Amino acid sequence: MKKIMSKERKLLHSDAGFTLIEVAIVIVIVGILTIPLVSAYSIYQQKRAMEITTERIKTISDFTNITKDANLAYPCPALRNLVEGDAMYGVDACTNNTLRVAIDGLALGACTAGGGICKIAGIRDADGDSINDPILIGAVPFVTLAIGTRQFIGADNSYDGWNNKIDYAVSANITRLSGIAAPLNESHFFGVIKAVDEFGRPTASIGTIDINNDSIIDDDDANGLYVLISHGKTGIGAYSSQGRLVAPCSATSTDRENCDNDATFIRALGVYEGTPAQFYDDYVLFNREQAAELWQNVTNPATNGGTGDIINLNTGFVGIGTDNPSEELEVVGDIRAPTVLSNQICDETGANCLDVNYFITSLTSGAKTNTCPSFGHVIKGIANGKVTCEKVSIQNSGLHTCPVGEHVRGMYTDGRVICTDLNIY
Repeated sequence: MKKIMSKERKLLHSDAGFTLIEVAIVIVIVGILTIPLVSAYSIYQQKRAMEITTERIKTISDFTNITKDANLAYPCPALRNLVEGDAMYGVDACTNNTLRVAIDGLALGACTAGGGICKIAGIRDADGDSINDPILIGAVPFVTLAIGTRQFIGADNSYDGWNNKIDYAVSANITRLSGIAAPLNESHFFGVIKAVDEFGRPTASIGTIDINNDSIIDDDDANGLYVLISHGKTGIGAYSSQGRLVAPCSATSTDRENCDNDATFIRALGVYEGTPAQFYDDYVLFNREQAAELWQNVTNPATNGGTGDIINLNTGFVGIGTDNPSEELEVVGDIRAPTVLSNQICDETGANCLDVNYFITSLTSGAKTNTCPSFGHVIKGIANGKVTCEKVSIQNSGLHTCPVGEHVRGMYTDGRVICTDLNIY
């Protein structure tokens, strides 16, 4: 009887299953084993989001530069507050006349409805009108970037790895908003965006820093053309794929510079998720004009042909033989050229000018004259505002003077002069 009861107790105990304590122990053990897996997966997701963001920003930059080369102007931003299906979703807003007029009329510091595109003051006055040139901030115009490239970018490439829209800030004077068909003055293709790191030092090869004193010594060199911004995992300052502001711009964090609507943008050396004041999780790419020709031929927009003129593409004056030029092109010293087209030739002070007509007419003005001694001399050049003459030795008989209406162009080896009809000029 005792054996039967013992067996029943064992059966009853088996039917009861695990106790709560045993279950709890199992859960704790599973949790401990799972934590590294969850952490690893979270790190993987974060890393993958960063890789996607970096790749897409690079793609956008490449297509933006291609668009500039094709149109001789950068595209304007698209409206950030639109949703997929809208006719202007992802389209350069300046291609729409109504939007273009609205953007052009925006005051500095103002935005279109819903924050679609904001217009802010740049860091400097590149075009010399006494007003800092504007910057436009909006979404990536991915539709416009694909036109003419035979490639399809797609809306996805305008989002970062967290599915928020990538911001596109561009110097307005180098976009279609300026209405240029080609760069026509020195301010074109020179940006007004300032690029710094989290310590306020110039970065992305934009700006000059005094390493010894750890300070900016050339703040005017803030010439970023455009900047692409992902507002990171937090989405602070970003617009979602549905055209809504994800989170308002921070008032204290380091990455507030990328959403506070001023001309300074930050590309930090790393991601900081520590104290709120140092928080930074953005991904940024700056673009600036690289070294190029100082001069460009001017194109006539009406004929698309050359005008015969050139312009200075430098933001300042160009000096040859001087570090402080005061003219578009100032030369200190001698200059030689096979052909020179000019109305006047002056000395380095801008005085003692010689009208080029002295070479081909009978003009005489004070000490300036094109007259050489009547026989045995020819004009060989100019100096100090006067023509200079050279005596020639006539060894053989022949033509020593030119008929009326012609002038001496050169000499044969036997001493005869070569005459040129003035009418060819």
